[in-house]
This record gives sequence, C-alpha cells and structure tokens, in this order.
Amino acid sequence: MLGRHIRSMDELEQAREQWHDVYEDSGMKLPVLTYEYVKLWYECFASPKDIRVFRVMEEDKIIGFLPMVVRTREGVRVLTNQTNDHCFYGEALVRRGYEEVFRKKLLFPSEDAGYRARSNQGER
Repeated sequence: MLGRHIRSMDELEQAREQWHDVYEDSGMKLPVLTYEYVKLWYECFASPKDIRVFRVMEEDKIIGFLPMVVRTREGVRVLTNQTNDHCFYGEALVRRGYEEVFRKKLLFPSEDAGYRARSNQGER
C-alpha cells in the first residue's frame, strides 16, 4: 500500500530513521539516494509546498520512498522527479528484494486495496 505521503520538510525529518533503514537495506548505495542528499535537494530546488515523497509499504514494513516534486509548467501543476539542470538523476529508494512489489504498488494502488477497476474486466 502507499503510506502517508510526505509533504513538508518537517514530515521528511520525521522519516529520517525510516529512510536510513531502507537505505541500509537497499541494493543501491548511491549518494543521491541518501536522506541527506534528498533533504538538501529539496532545500535548494523546491518550494516547501511542492515536496512530495511517496512512502510505499508492504504490510507494516516500509519498502521504499519515491521523492518527487510539484512543478508548474505553463500554468499546469506537474508531478515530476528530482531531475533538473543540476542533478541528472532521480530514482526511487527501494529495499532489496522488494523492487517488483514497489513498482506494482506505485502503478496499481487500487489492486493493493483489494479491488480492481471493473471497466477493464468488462463487468458491470
């Protein structure tokens, strides 16, 4: 399931230990996936109201974080990753062994909640 989204620096700070735990158990030890880097990126490149981090859970266990940011382009609000002119890398932090589960929970959150869109199955 998708956990409660992080929408502020204070909420990000509250997730610091959880972030460190997932990072230590991840298969990718990249500096851009550390809590410290993500926090610094938000401080430098995002308005506080535009912070979005998706916390993904498997039962009661946090299996990953997807740092995103809201941008306004031509009057339209767009959710995007942390890639910009200063950083060419925007990736999710995922606990090792949960990569596929993480992707499915992000792409199909309604299936995780126990129901499917009936229109795709031809049911009424």
